[in-house]
Amino acid sequence: MRGYLGIDQSLNATGLCLVDETGRYVRSTTLKISRLKGCERLDMILRLYDEFVAGEEVIGAASEGYSVGSVNRPFDLGGVAWVLRLHTYRKFSVEPADIPPSSLKLYVAGHGSADKDAILYTVKTVWGVDLGDKDDEADAFGLARFAWSIGTGRFDRRCEAESHHALFPSERRPPRRKAGRSKVPNV
Repeated sequence: MRGYLGIDQSLNATGLCLVDETGRYVRSTTLKISRLKGCERLDMILRLYDEFVAGEEVIGAASEGYSVGSVNRPFDLGGVAWVLRLHTYRKFSVEPADIPPSSLKLYVAGHGSADKDAILYTVKTVWGVDLGDKDDEADAFGLARFAWSIGTGRFDRRCEAESHHALFPSERRPPRRKAGRSKVPNV
């Protein structure tokens, strides 16, 4: 299946989600690696990642960036994030877009300060994907949808377009001219 991958990396629970070329949910999982440290942890995350994407053709991806003032041991989290980004690039020749948490929240829930419950609720009510209390998978779904929007240029809701255009302003289309107006300005 050709589709888009969302990666919500963290030290204890990394969420992965695939959506198809139409933006529909395919599947998701949470990689929970709590006892391993360092390179052993990264190796296990990559093995589980490979199992999840086996047989898929990822044509776009997005991963969650860091929040300002993050206290989640950025060095360790950076290891997980960059290993997954590099692995995605090597495996599929796709560099995941780096999406800040507030942009992801705006894209999914309509405001940049949405909490985990708001994300879960919106994923369930807007897209019909019931993930229970799996907030890492809900974030990964939002990231996969964001990757879909980047890849297709399509948005189903205004907040999706706003969050995309805030991150990628050069991709904004110029405003349309009103009918009957001259193309040459008056001097």
